[in-house]
Amino acid sequence: QVVATFSPLAYMAESIGGDRVSVSSMVPYNTELHSWQPAPQDIIRADDADVILYNGGPADHWLVDDVLPAVNDAGKVIVNTTLGVSYIAGGEEGGTDPHTWLSPGRAMVQARNVYHALCEADPEGEEYFTERFGALNATLASLDEQYRSLNNATVSGVIVSHSALGYVAYDYNFS
Repeated sequence: QVVATFSPLAYMAESIGGDRVSVSSMVPYNTELHSWQPAPQDIIRADDADVILYNGGPADHWLVDDVLPAVNDAGKVIVNTTLGVSYIAGGEEGGTDPHTWLSPGRAMVQARNVYHALCEADPEGEEYFTERFGALNATLASLDEQYRSLNNATVSGVIVSHSALGYVAYDYNFS
């Protein structure tokens, strides 16, 4: 049983874990992450999980502040998937930008952390997870290369409705 705080991490866990995992996302798909709050059933779901994945930083502080203190962590693998990812300034309040997963290079680090969590929780599945992690990593590496190729593009600007692409702009020198 894997519980991820939100859909990008659930996608990584499903991609790597395949048939060996059952994955749920605490924040439902198509739900505004910035205003969502956990309910008692989310705490119960986290308490029943074998693996809990979260983004770290300001994206899901509610997990660290509200959910984890209420969960029995004995025997659980609880992973901040942004370990090894450096943050940049940004975000709604001018603090740390939480949108690390949107940059393929940083998402590769997060996927590696998910992979290690699944291997720790289910060592017998390591060979299976390794193959599936390789496929996800190849997809992310391809996206990384495609973003890098945009440095040669003639487009002078991109307009977005949310400040979520700070890592993409930073990592791929879009200014």
